[in-house]
Amino acid sequence: CVDVEYVNKIMKQHRVSLEKPEDEVWIGYAGNLGNSYDFNVLLDAVKSIHGQYKYKLWFIGDGVKHAEIESYIKENGLNAEITGFLPYEQLLGYLSYCDIAVNIFRNNTKVVHSYKFNDYVAMKCFVLNSLEGETAEMVEEYQIGRNFTFTDAPLSEVLTDTLAKWETYSLWRNNAQRLIDEKLN
Repeated sequence: CVDVEYVNKIMKQHRVSLEKPEDEVWIGYAGNLGNSYDFNVLLDAVKSIHGQYKYKLWFIGDGVKHAEIESYIKENGLNAEITGFLPYEQLLGYLSYCDIAVNIFRNNTKVVHSYKFNDYVAMKCFVLNSLEGETAEMVEEYQIGRNFTFTDAPLSEVLTDTLAKWETYSLWRNNAQRLIDEKLN
């Protein structure tokens, strides 16, 4: 669920101030940089848009995959940054600057719903989601993002297509609020 009062209170405290170019799309992943998530698929997808679109990829968090992710970023010259561990209000502060948030788990993960998805919706991010079931249904029903798979609709294709049509996604922030009001609050 999303506790709207708590989120509003936290957003007044976060103290995150970033310089975001207007023509740059910011992509965020928030949470643990651990083994449950497929960062190679995410990094490969961002590598596929490198040079085609202005973007910045934010890893908002830390974990055992930090060094591996950092190495990939440097080797491929990606416009990406890892924040390290942050207090919750700062995590939300960073997410509030992101246009797109990626809800990615390893292929065949049996998670019905993730807390990070709630944070993404609360910050009105356009969600690219790999989870099936309830989360995928909310993404589709409320049109707050797009679902992807690891075979038929891979993240690299969905991300590229999303950025190519970015201007057409003008209602998603309103849709996120509707999802919060109707299901997550």
